[in-house]
Amino acid sequence: TLYVSSDYDQKEQVSRNNLQTLGPFSEPVLVFQLSEGPAGASAPSLNLTVLWVDPAGQLAEVSEVHVEDASTVNHVKPSLREPLLPGVWEVKMVLNSSLVAGTHFLVIPLQLVSGVEISQHQST
Repeated sequence: TLYVSSDYDQKEQVSRNNLQTLGPFSEPVLVFQLSEGPAGASAPSLNLTVLWVDPAGQLAEVSEVHVEDASTVNHVKPSLREPLLPGVWEVKMVLNSSLVAGTHFLVIPLQLVSGVEISQHQST
């Protein structure tokens, strides 16, 4: 399982953003649970690298995460520069220089700020 959302509750291990809609000022969080190995096999701890790629194809952030138990739900909150570039972002999870998982998420552009429609100039 792998998805990006915001408003993640670490204690409850759920995202409060049920629609998983993200805007330029959202704080995205990657939530993931790795597949378990064969029954009874204990997975070793893993050091994963998470790459956050913006809609322009530029590497926006590299996050490192240490996973002790692959069967638990884990999360990574990157330090991305705001506002986020609207468009389709990509997240890649890498282990030992090999891509092991990935997903895409959409950042929608703002149309209103404080109830007032913004101009094209203000949105850039």
